[in-house]
Amino acid sequence: MHHQSDSAVRFLVSVFIILLISGCAAITAPVQEMSNARQTIQAARDAGAEIRAADSLKQAEQLLQQASQQLDDGDYISARSLALKAKQQAMQARQSALQKKQNE
Repeated sequence: MHHQSDSAVRFLVSVFIILLISGCAAITAPVQEMSNARQTIQAARDAGAEIRAADSLKQAEQLLQQASQQLDDGDYISARSLALKAKQQAMQARQSALQKKQNE
């Protein structure tokens, strides 16, 4: 009887540790997301978005700046969300720039 109790306690402790570790992973600094957003913004610039999709590119840059500020403030959840939005906006700017380039 005592053996089953020890096994159950070990199991519950293991589950708790796994949940704790996975929860901590969700609130780490969004380093990769920030990097992805920066790279996508650069790809949009390389595609000519500064000229052909300036408004979209500017929005992406502003979102990245806001993400950077949130990162500095320690709000990793908001920083991650803003970085993902910046990347999405930069992808749209790049796509728009490429389409306009083809139509020239």
